[in-house]
Amino acid sequence: MAELVGSDGAGAPGAVAGGRSPAVSRRALADSRAQPQRIAADDPPLVVATPVELEPLPGLAATRAVLACIARVVGLLACGRIHQPAALVGVWARFGDNTAAKAYRETVIERKPPADPAVLVVTFRLRGVRSERAHALFRLESELNTLLFAGFPGLCSKLWFAHDDRGAYRGVYEWDGQGRAGDYARALSRMLAPVSEPGSIHYQVLPGLGRAQLLDDEHLGAHLPSSAGQWWCPVASWRDGR
Repeated sequence: MAELVGSDGAGAPGAVAGGRSPAVSRRALADSRAQPQRIAADDPPLVVATPVELEPLPGLAATRAVLACIARVVGLLACGRIHQPAALVGVWARFGDNTAAKAYRETVIERKPPADPAVLVVTFRLRGVRSERAHALFRLESELNTLLFAGFPGLCSKLWFAHDDRGAYRGVYEWDGQGRAGDYARALSRMLAPVSEPGSIHYQVLPGLGRAQLLDDEHLGAHLPSSAGQWWCPVASWRDGR
């Protein structure tokens, strides 16, 4: 597989001559335990529908879903089934809209492999958060937000990305079940609304894909025609070298 590097951009260092910022392949972003079917260069294009963002769940329904999630998280924690691998922390990714962001946490649920894999990518911009110190405080506090998503049915993993060049955060999730991913996205949209800039919350559900296929396959762009220039599609990755 060809190694991919990011270009220089505000707030996101690119590859530097002399090896100070070594490139890494998109395989570094894939869950090493996942073994999805590879996409070959001559495979027919995958069908990815134009994103349809449904209305957020009503407040009461979202609250009930979150409370049920918290109860399940308590059980998962008691059983030691929530993990935070460090292998991907510090990896930069450049996305199709030419923004770049750094992975700062990964959350993995110990469970059987998904029978109906789907990827969910979410983005939002925090309301009133501008300084680097404020962003750093949010990243620290966001650890507590694990309670609000890790117990949703069907969740396999989440890769957390810090704010990009334009201030947008991203989460790249893997789910067992396209419908479950969409249900969570609707609940999340309701939860994020009070703390996010109006109009900044968006999500994309990609049915039939595992996270490794989204983040690791060098032929993916040819098989997802709708991915060109999209904020949700990673196109390169690298490490700082620090």
